[in-house]
Amino acid sequence: MKIPAIGLIMATLLLVAIQCTAAELVLGEFSSGNLAGWSDKIFKGKTTYTLIRENDKSVLKAHSENGASGLLKKVKLDPKEYPVLRWSWKVEHALKGEDVTR
Repeated sequence: MKIPAIGLIMATLLLVAIQCTAAELVLGEFSSGNLAGWSDKIFKGKTTYTLIRENDKSVLKAHSENGASGLLKKVKLDPKEYPVLRWSWKVEHALKGEDVTR
């Protein structure tokens, strides 16, 4: 009796995993060199955005000197359908002598 119960549990977990991964929406395809739909938002100065190769993949590089801006993409989505946001970034160095909370 224990073997069928384990099989049922495993099948249920697999079904849940398939349903959880089915709703995935890719908003930025930087690794393929696609910046379609993204636009600059300048607060002070301008950040330069370029696609570069690093560790065998294409990544978005931001460079700013005494500036504050962002790269934005407006989307409408149902947070119940897409409850998780996932991204990664790398910081080469922190701001020196600055209060990043201000």
